[in-house]
Amino acid sequence: MDILGIGSLLLDGFLFLEDGQECAAELSFGKTEHVSPGEMDILLQKLPEPVYTAGGTVANALKAASLLGAETVLTGCLGGNGADFDEWGRRFESDIGSYGIHFIPEKREDPTGRCLVIYAPGKEKTIICAPSAAPRLSPGQIRPEQVSAAGIVLIDGFVLQNRPLADRISGLCRQYKTVLAIDMAAVFIAEQYAQEILRLIRENRCIIFMNEAESTAFAKAVSETRKAGNNSFFPEKDIPDTVFRELGRTGENFPLIISKKGEKGARAWQSGSSCQAGTDPEKAPLDDTGAGDVFCGTFLSAFLRGMNPAEMLALSNRAARSVLTVPGSSLDRDFFSNLKNSLDGKNP
Repeated sequence: MDILGIGSLLLDGFLFLEDGQECAAELSFGKTEHVSPGEMDILLQKLPEPVYTAGGTVANALKAASLLGAETVLTGCLGGNGADFDEWGRRFESDIGSYGIHFIPEKREDPTGRCLVIYAPGKEKTIICAPSAAPRLSPGQIRPEQVSAAGIVLIDGFVLQNRPLADRISGLCRQYKTVLAIDMAAVFIAEQYAQEILRLIRENRCIIFMNEAESTAFAKAVSETRKAGNNSFFPEKDIPDTVFRELGRTGENFPLIISKKGEKGARAWQSGSSCQAGTDPEKAPLDDTGAGDVFCGTFLSAFLRGMNPAEMLALSNRAARSVLTVPGSSLDRDFFSNLKNSLDGKNP
């Protein structure tokens, strides 16, 4: 196995309202809201049928990695009663299986987690999420034989909110010398769990993925910790670069820290140095959901092939850009097939 993914599983729904289209639901456009499963059910009854795809940070990343030839396994929680998953869980299972990902879910009594992304002319993107069963992972789900067989274990930052689960994963990665990759997933994770992330970096061979806002938040949190402890602290100017160069000096190849900067490309820090790669902005993006996750999955696939950081960044930028023209992680199979063929030709 190349990558074991552990994280929150969400069935993502994408709705593109047309100009003048009637909508029975009252929506707060431009906001992100968390609702109960029952409230989500009521909302969906008032809206046109969305386009559904299996989602969540880790699931999206593994889709890209799998299409690029990595052997991937995904574990998490779906909802259901009795012997079967609920309707939403079955949809998730069907979509994730179509990417060749080996899926090992556990069933919870809560409904499957769902996330609805709505676009309307002249309005900002609206996100409505009912996590429900998604965060109900337990330490017992993580089996030693899975971690020992994996080259990389990928988790989303929300795992850090469950300390026993995070400790279980970290301990097994350390025991079997498995690389631990973390996608930060949210700014508040970068701010509130900075010390936990530093601990994981000290104890494991880590790859850390952050978007630009998360990178700044995490670097500032690390800098403030140093300052409060009366240790040498980092200057205000370009805090992320200073902090990440310093963290990179703690090991020969790890941690490997990546900042995803959207249309500005991406940057990586390793062993006290850094490199960056630009990208060509998409002229007519449809949806940016999942682009950063696909970047992550592509990067890990390239890492397993032994590519250098600059090559990994450039490849991942290309893959992430391709996602901007489809709903969520409904990946362009032809694009990824061609990308895989080019990689296979370079690394036979």
